[in-house]
Amino acid sequence: MHHLSHAADLPLLPLSLLLIGLIFIEADAVIVFIGVLIHRELFPLVLGVSISLAAGFANDYLWYRLGRHLRGKDHSAVAWMERVTKRANVHVQAHPFKAIFLTKFMYGIVAIHRATLVRCGMNHLSFKKFFVYNGVGVVVWVAVLIGFGYFGSDSISQVNSVIKIIELSCISLVVLSIIIWKLKKVWMGQTLHKD
Repeated sequence: MHHLSHAADLPLLPLSLLLIGLIFIEADAVIVFIGVLIHRELFPLVLGVSISLAAGFANDYLWYRLGRHLRGKDHSAVAWMERVTKRANVHVQAHPFKAIFLTKFMYGIVAIHRATLVRCGMNHLSFKKFFVYNGVGVVVWVAVLIGFGYFGSDSISQVNSVIKIIELSCISLVVLSIIIWKLKKVWMGQTLHKD
């Protein structure tokens, strides 16, 4: 069976388009995955970094544009966004670079970075400032995530073998529990018939 061993073996255009699309859905995991592909020499470094930077920035730009579009509109979604982000908006207005940069790395707080970008658009942050602030954040973010995937890819095969052991252990425990439950049921049935 032939295994892929080099980036030249992969159909790069469809794979690139797939990765770009996925970045708009779940950017962090996809960019880490790109780092793994680069380390395994299944994807070219320059293409992987370029896709990550361009799609990562474009994704953020869409949220910023949404904020600019919503600015001044009389709509319940706008009122809700203003109410939810009212306290944080003080910091976003005072320190937009910090807000954009730091929220890029805030995990566990659902959609905080996107809300920050929308709010920056609503706050009249100029495109020039957005481009610079978000550009710096995207470059650092992509470098960190690709580096994580690249340097962590050796551990993936070790993690996979541990996961297989855990899966087999869980399956064995379930099967053993079913057998014990069945035997207990049979034994209890025989005990009741003797009485």
